[in-house]
Amino acid sequence: MSVRRWFEDELRLPGVEADLWRWQDGAACSGMAMELFYGYLREPVQEREQREAVVKELCRSCPVVEQCRTWAEQTPSEWGIWGGTTDAERAATRQERRAVEQEAGVGDAAGRVAHGPLVSVAGSERRLRAAALEGWGVEEIAEVLGLSSSTLASVRSGRRRYIVVDTAEQITQILPVLLEMTPAAARAQQVAQAARKSGWHPLEAWGADIDDPDAEPWCFDGAA
Repeated sequence: MSVRRWFEDELRLPGVEADLWRWQDGAACSGMAMELFYGYLREPVQEREQREAVVKELCRSCPVVEQCRTWAEQTPSEWGIWGGTTDAERAATRQERRAVEQEAGVGDAAGRVAHGPLVSVAGSERRLRAAALEGWGVEEIAEVLGLSSSTLASVRSGRRRYIVVDTAEQITQILPVLLEMTPAAARAQQVAQAARKSGWHPLEAWGADIDDPDAEPWCFDGAA
């Protein structure tokens, strides 16, 4: 939602330089009642859920929804709906971000933590699983990339929702190289068999949608 009207109440927000607020000029919610975004004390659950559904639908068509969501996640604004997210959803995102940043494996093998923007883990998870089908285990990939194998294992397992952008880009760049090589690990066959048993999909099953968290794999029987 547009926050300019709320500045006096939100004293903890960043500075008020014009550039910080410029993205709000095109907000779809500009001029709308604040109660729609904040609700009220002891609001019944059903009423709150209905109100949130209405606001989220509005946010989906807003041209600045990404800027709004990013702003809310990076500031201590704890209440209201911003960028199509509720306060509870943002709290969960912050908690996961802290967990990702605090886990040494997000950084390199020496344990240095990598900070930076997060993206959906979907593409990285699918690429690591595709590599497993070719016999590449997370230990071998971690050694090549200089990352922690525990991090790559958690990404491949589906236990995460987000990953640091730099790490995701490293996985994306190394995968085509790996698929042109034969894994030297003695347990490559075991890794590939486990991947097939788990029902993981090769790259061809995802195509250009591999980074889309909502994408479904194409039917793939080993032929193009």
